[in-house]
Amino acid sequence: MTPVELKVQKQLVQVFESLKKELKLITSEVHRLGWRQRNALISHVYSDYTMHEELNDARMKWGKKVVAQNVHQWLFDQMVKQRDIFGYFQDYPELKNRIEIVRAAAIRKEEFEIAEILMKWQNRLP
Repeated sequence: MTPVELKVQKQLVQVFESLKKELKLITSEVHRLGWRQRNALISHVYSDYTMHEELNDARMKWGKKVVAQNVHQWLFDQMVKQRDIFGYFQDYPELKNRIEIVRAAAIRKEEFEIAEILMKWQNRLP
């Protein structure tokens, strides 16, 4: 492996580790927001079904975080598939291309939150 290729691999490993850390934080947040949603539902029921805004707010926040979690999990899985036994990423231009295809599809479907997340991570790749 040439020094340039090694530098690219080091950058890819840093991006992968950052992604893994971000996915862990998002998963934790999904659990926290899920409990918040549960508590909002219980409060809604006990208030004789008058706390619509609080319940809807909790549901919306949880839903957005779940979408972010799913996108990050997909990225993580794609990167894991590209790794070899030594931890190096094989055919990493293909990974960037795959992300671009999914990002373009998200834009066509007007799923801009997904496209934004994908763009953030695509820009971090060397």
